[in-house]
Amino acid sequence: RLNLPYDLCFIDPPYELDSTSILVQLLEIGILRVGGLLLWRHPIRNMSEKTLGSLARVDQRRYGDAVLDTYTVGVPT
Repeated sequence: RLNLPYDLCFIDPPYELDSTSILVQLLEIGILRVGGLLLWRHPIRNMSEKTLGSLARVDQRRYGDAVLDTYTVGVPT
């Protein structure tokens, strides 16, 4: 059993996987508290949205063919 919610979550799925649906599921179970950070590493070919539900991207870094997106959790809309 998880002791929810967390302040920080790092998502680094296999590159073949489009993990957008995983992020949505994590939001639905309330894994992060409001103001929490989610770091998501993914291939550049799977570019992410600026917002995803209550997540808002606050930073994006590119490292070769990889991208590290940082999102913060706001109040759900």
